[in-house]
Amino acid sequence: MKIEFGTLIALLCAVVGFAGCGNVQEPNNVSDASTDSDTDGDSDTDSDTDSDTDSDTDSDTDSDTDSDTDSDTDSDTDSDTDISGECIDNGDCTLVTGGTCELVPDEPGGWWTCIYPPDTPTTSPSPNPGSDDCTTSADCPGVDCDCYLVQEYYVGFLHPHNECICDECDDDSDCPSPAEQQCIPVGAWGFQKDICVYVGCKVNSDCTYSTGGVCMPYFDSICSSLDPPPLISKGCHYDGDPCVEPGDCPTTWDMCAPSAGETGFTCQSWACPG
Repeated sequence: MKIEFGTLIALLCAVVGFAGCGNVQEPNNVSDASTDSDTDGDSDTDSDTDSDTDSDTDSDTDSDTDSDTDSDTDSDTDSDTDISGECIDNGDCTLVTGGTCELVPDEPGGWWTCIYPPDTPTTSPSPNPGSDDCTTSADCPGVDCDCYLVQEYYVGFLHPHNECICDECDDDSDCPSPAEQQCIPVGAWGFQKDICVYVGCKVNSDCTYSTGGVCMPYFDSICSSLDPPPLISKGCHYDGDPCVEPGDCPTTWDMCAPSAGETGFTCQSWACPG
């Protein structure tokens, strides 16, 4: 017959009379069969079964493919070979106060040049009075003539002297040979009055021998000590010409000027007028 350990102890206590036998402990390996029933009468069966399965599955598939493909190909092709004129605006005309950049002649295909206020007429003899035409404007004939000190240059030396200079024209039609002469306005290229000048062309449309024809002025480079040097004339410059200005030529005695037959500009030797 199987007797439980607790029962055996209880019998011994009853027979022998062990003290303290009233508080018997179960051995540690005895399982607690208590089912903790809530004795407040409330059978609380609340078991939190809330399994939060909210998983944020928002995968932003918006792939921003906006790539700025605007490749600005605007390249300024204006290079130093642009020979449409010697100035772009008044800021380029600083040789004398009050300079302005103007088209000469004032029509399509003209040459952009700096126009400066004319010099004040002289009222005294020049350093070379024996060569003077006048001392004051009162010595000059005509109402549109004045006496100016002219810085004439000869090879090797300057020869300043006074000259009477008169207005010759308001436009080309006033010149003795209108088809061959152009009325250059006062202030352009050092002229003190409106002057008629023989030219090989007047505007770009006159230059048709080859491609890229530009009607441009040319000057005597031997007189480069004068600023501006004396204007000789105007001629047609074309694409591929070996020079544009005297500095493109091999020696300081060369100037860049039209070749025979107005077939373009080449390096040539000239003598300073005088």
